[in-house]
Amino acid sequence: MNKIIWILVLSLIPSFSLLAQEGGRLSYEQYPSFKGDTLLILTGKDEAYDKVMASTIQSSWKATPYRFVNEKELYKLANSEAYSMLVLDKTTKTRGRSTIRRKHLSIFPCGRSADLTNYGGKYAVSQFSLYDVENSSSFIGKLPFLVNSMQSYLTFLDTAKSLMEDTYETTLLNWKSSQVSSLKNHILVIPSDNLPKGTSAADLKSVYPFPYKVVKSSEIGKFQQMEKGSKALFHMDARKRYITIILEDGQVLYTMEASSPGDFSSKDLKAIAKAIEKPAAENTSLKSRFDRFNRKLNKSIDDKNKKSGKN
Repeated sequence: MNKIIWILVLSLIPSFSLLAQEGGRLSYEQYPSFKGDTLLILTGKDEAYDKVMASTIQSSWKATPYRFVNEKELYKLANSEAYSMLVLDKTTKTRGRSTIRRKHLSIFPCGRSADLTNYGGKYAVSQFSLYDVENSSSFIGKLPFLVNSMQSYLTFLDTAKSLMEDTYETTLLNWKSSQVSSLKNHILVIPSDNLPKGTSAADLKSVYPFPYKVVKSSEIGKFQQMEKGSKALFHMDARKRYITIILEDGQVLYTMEASSPGDFSSKDLKAIAKAIEKPAAENTSLKSRFDRFNRKLNKSIDDKNKKSGKN
C-alpha cells in the first residue's frame, strides 16, 4: 500500500499519537494538487468569528489564494475541484447505538467528495478539534494560532516535497517537536477549561517552572492584545487525547498524547517541562514509538495482502 493511502489510514487509528493528532492530515504527495486551490472561507454566521477570521487571514495567509464566501456561494462552488474550504465542521456519525459528534475547524478539498450536510469532504487537509463550534467565544481567541498553524503545516509540506517516502514521517515528527526547548522563552497560554480538576493555576508552578498563564478561553484574544511577550497556545482536542503547543505564527513547538486520555493531568505539564530541558532524549523516545507503530502497521498490511492473494 503506498504512502498516500496509509497516511490516511493512520489518521483513523485512535491509538496512534503521532500522525492521528491535531493539525495535519494531507500527505506531501497530495500537496501539489492542493496548493493551487482557492481557499473558500465560510462567513456570515457569527460576526465575532468573521471579524477574527478575516483579520487573521488577511494579515498572514499566504499558502493559497483565498476568498470569503457566504453559505449560498459555498454551495455553488463546492463541487469544483478548483477550490478548498475552511469551515467550522460539525460531523455526526452513528455506530450501533452510539452517536459520535465531532466539531472541528477544518480545511476540506472541494469536488465530488464534498459533503455539505456536515460541511466537508471525506478527508480533511488540516483540522483542529473544538469543544463547541456553536459558541464562538469559546474558541475565537485560539483562531489566529490554529489558522496560522494550518498554514505552517502546509508550508512544511511545500518544503518537504523533495523528501523520500521513508523519511517523510520522521521529518514531520521532528518538525512538530524539535523546537520544544524554545518554549521556555514564551508564555504558555493554558485555557482554564483544560486545567486539571482540583488544580489551581498556582499549583502548576511546581511541575512547570517556565512562564505560563491560565486564561479563560473567551479571554485569550484580550490577553493576546494586553499582555506583552511572545505567547504559545496550549491546545487540547475536544476528547482530551492530544496536546499541541503552537506559537502565534503557527509553528508547532510540541505535540504529545495525554498521559490519561480523556483528562488533562499535571503529569502532562511535567512531561512538557522535561521535554524542554531534554528535548533530544524526548524526541528519541517519540521516534521509537513511531518506529514500533510503523513496523506493526506494515506487518498488518502485509498479512492482509497475503490473505487477499496480493504481492
